[in-house]
Amino acid sequence: MDRIEFKKELNNTRKKAGESWYTFMKIVEGKNIEIKGYKTWLQIFRVNGISHHSAMDISVKEFNNNIESIFN
Repeated sequence: MDRIEFKKELNNTRKKAGESWYTFMKIVEGKNIEIKGYKTWLQIFRVNGISHHSAMDISVKEFNNNIESIFN
């Protein structure tokens, strides 16, 4: 899976979850990504076992920027 497909699928998962928690585990461009989120807050955001952080109640734009940052 490439990063564009990943971001699209993750955002669809986030939207469908609504007021519920969601999980997401995929290998994207060779990176093992694990996510547990609620709306745009990523409580767990691990890439190849390394934790990344996300603030609560961020905009969708900030959410997508956080996701993109792991590929830069």
